[in-house]
Amino acid sequence: MSLPCTYSFPHLNPERDIAIVSPGNLDDMRALPQKYKSWNLPYFYDPGQQIPVLSREELLDAIEGAFGIITNEYELAMICDKVDRKEEEIRASSQWLITTLGEKGCRVRGARGVDVHIPSILCDVVDAVGAGDALRSGMLKGLVSGMDMPEAVQIGTVSASFKLEKLGTQEHHFDTDTFRSRYEKAFGALHMPF
Repeated sequence: MSLPCTYSFPHLNPERDIAIVSPGNLDDMRALPQKYKSWNLPYFYDPGQQIPVLSREELLDAIEGAFGIITNEYELAMICDKVDRKEEEIRASSQWLITTLGEKGCRVRGARGVDVHIPSILCDVVDAVGAGDALRSGMLKGLVSGMDMPEAVQIGTVSASFKLEKLGTQEHHFDTDTFRSRYEKAFGALHMPF
């Protein structure tokens, strides 16, 4: 986290790519949203543990114009308090507001009045650390595969369920058939090619 990103992103394509700015180097968290905006590249802003050290203006700069804001309930309340805005005002600053709710699932709010609850997947929880990252990776996979946001978050929710069953942040795995089966048991037919 002490070292800034030095990657130049030579192959980014705003027509197909989506970025995510997650908790990390503060200089990156300040600069990357502006860089992505200048490239017309959609990005998610996920400030997480860095909320306390980012200023009100830095948070607002990154949130304004983001494709999506993704947080848990506690982080969203911290943002609202720090920038002195209501949740709906935060949502209106971007196209999507995704709020993870732990064992209660996830809330997906978007432009055009979308406001849906995605339930969590019933599983034997061994370790919750890393489940948010697994959700985000599954969600991004769904989006770049052409899914709409609620369905992409369902992909993320299934991905997170496999992580919850394993100790460690990167010890989980699944195959296509197991993933599809778990998804369809929870949400119905899966219309995504793997």
